[in-house]
Amino acid sequence: MILEELKIIKSFGSPMASTVTLEDITAKEKKLKIKLPEALKELYLTFHPEHPLFSGQRSLIPFEELKFQRIKRKYWHYILLPFSRDEKVGAVYAVGIEMKASPQNEYSKNVHHYQEEADPPVFKGIDILHEGSRATPLSEYIIEWISTHQIYTMPSILGLEESCRNSPYFPPEPYLAALPCLYPSVNYIHLSEDLPPAFLAIDSFWRRPDGFVPRGWQGRDESGNTRQVVCTLIGARTDEPLEKLLEHTGLEPRWQRSQNGHEIFSYKRHEKPKPFRPEKERELISIAPVLDFLCKFARVDGPCATEDNLDKAETRLGGTLPMPLREYYQYIPKVCYRGHNYLMPPGSLRLRKDGKITFLTENQGSCYFAVEHGSSYLFQRENEDKAPWEPIGIIDGYLAWEFILDFACNEKLEIEMDSYP
Repeated sequence: MILEELKIIKSFGSPMASTVTLEDITAKEKKLKIKLPEALKELYLTFHPEHPLFSGQRSLIPFEELKFQRIKRKYWHYILLPFSRDEKVGAVYAVGIEMKASPQNEYSKNVHHYQEEADPPVFKGIDILHEGSRATPLSEYIIEWISTHQIYTMPSILGLEESCRNSPYFPPEPYLAALPCLYPSVNYIHLSEDLPPAFLAIDSFWRRPDGFVPRGWQGRDESGNTRQVVCTLIGARTDEPLEKLLEHTGLEPRWQRSQNGHEIFSYKRHEKPKPFRPEKERELISIAPVLDFLCKFARVDGPCATEDNLDKAETRLGGTLPMPLREYYQYIPKVCYRGHNYLMPPGSLRLRKDGKITFLTENQGSCYFAVEHGSSYLFQRENEDKAPWEPIGIIDGYLAWEFILDFACNEKLEIEMDSYP
């Protein structure tokens, strides 16, 4: 299926032959009680277990470690066979073996046996599995993955940079489009026309190692105008074929590795700005006038939390709510509790063991917001195990802005934010 393509890719790296035999394949199939996909068998029969592809944060899973992973979800159960992983992002790539409806799935009783397919799909991550999920065929995935990672190990690597103004999808450059493709269904991996091929070029979005020039980013030209920049990586055994290719492109080179003394381009990613943290606490300001104005301006008048509701909540919590939060509950209509974010009703507020009172959840459940008795800070905690609470602002300013977003994002209020002729 892809044996010849794998041999071409391997020719750019280690010549060591694989120690996996056809007998090993048969024994593994007998143990797993399935037939391994042809492309997966060819992969393990081509590359030696000590090849760099089997080590590092992003690596293939050794043949002897292949085993099933059973994933149970509410409506579907899966049997997968992981064969590569990315420890940096915690992702596992697995070939589908079986998908069947769980007992809770009252809409379907289907069972889909992926091993009956000649080229089964590959699933990235086990938490995004669902019926009809778009998955790359195994043969294409292997070609893409192996080609990309083989380039990173080559002794000579050239990046070619060019502005791209017309398309956000970065179409192949003319000098690449004229070269033969390594695999017919993957149109962004190219070879030189030499036999054997002198270089391998890839123009894709696979994660690149730190220090490598990225696939695409925004830059500025000499006039200060924003330009979209793309960079294709081309790997070879020596610099000479890359130097020859460079003569015919007229593009700016970005050497990543050179054996002839070319200046190495080191790309430094922009550091993410540090999250805002308030310098110190201050006395809270009443936001009632602001909220009253917004309600009148938007002509919103609906049932809100009553004084009695809030008094009972404060009694249960063992102290008064911060003034802006109490005012927020007095003005926000209950129809907006599930607006921009999800607001907890006063009756559901609870005092946590750490002293925080969680009152708001981000609309996709990614984080929580809380207040604390005697503090003017608004606290945020990521939805992760043992994530700490971090002060991200002052309660009054945040709630005034949250109030505006709640109105803007609630279709039931039928507020027209803007209009066009």
